Amino acid sequence: MVLTSIVLAVLLIGAASNSSSAGRVPPDIIEASVCDLAQRPLEFANKHVRTRGTVQEGPEYFGLSDDACPSGDGVGGGIWLDLPGQDDISKYYRGWSTQRFIQATKSGELHGDGPAVSWQTPISLAPLDPTQRERLSRALAGSQHRAVNVIVTGRFDYAGGGLLIMTSDGRFSFKPAFGHLNCCSRRIVLEQVEVLVNAQ
Repeated sequence: MVLTSIVLAVLLIGAASNSSSAGRVPPDIIEASVCDLAQRPLEFANKHVRTRGTVQEGPEYFGLSDDACPSGDGVGGGIWLDLPGQDDISKYYRGWSTQRFIQATKSGELHGDGPAVSWQTPISLAPLDPTQRERLSRALAGSQHRAVNVIVTGRFDYAGGGLLIMTSDGRFSFKPAFGHLNCCSRRIVLEQVEVLVNAQ
């Protein structure tokens, strides 16, 4: 009887420990505000981040913002949101300009393995749960102002004046920024979305 009680107590303590850690963010995910990501983008570039903000959707726009961020420097509303697999970046290099890309294209430098630069590989992403995506879609559809408060987790990317891109099939391109008409130098490729308002 005593042994049974001890075993039961150990199991309960273990269950309590597991349930308390279940809501924690995995150690490789960095908690950051939208303002942090906007003001110190290189600190978070190519890392898993978790942040809270307002998703806005409109004609050719899908982005995350936070009214608490200063808007004078374009920080307040400029993190584009993407889904995994929407582009095909195999590796990239930050430090080229549009002019440098045009010059390399004309000279034939963008053949084979391309230029000898320190390529960076995007960190891998988990697929976004379709139910989370559907819930966000319903919430946006039910929002009169097409804006919904969320907590998102994903990879933070920063174009930083432009990225030389190599795709998985060996093609090269230059990406000055992300989103429609290159609206945003920052983006989050989504892995998780928690809607903080009731979907209509």
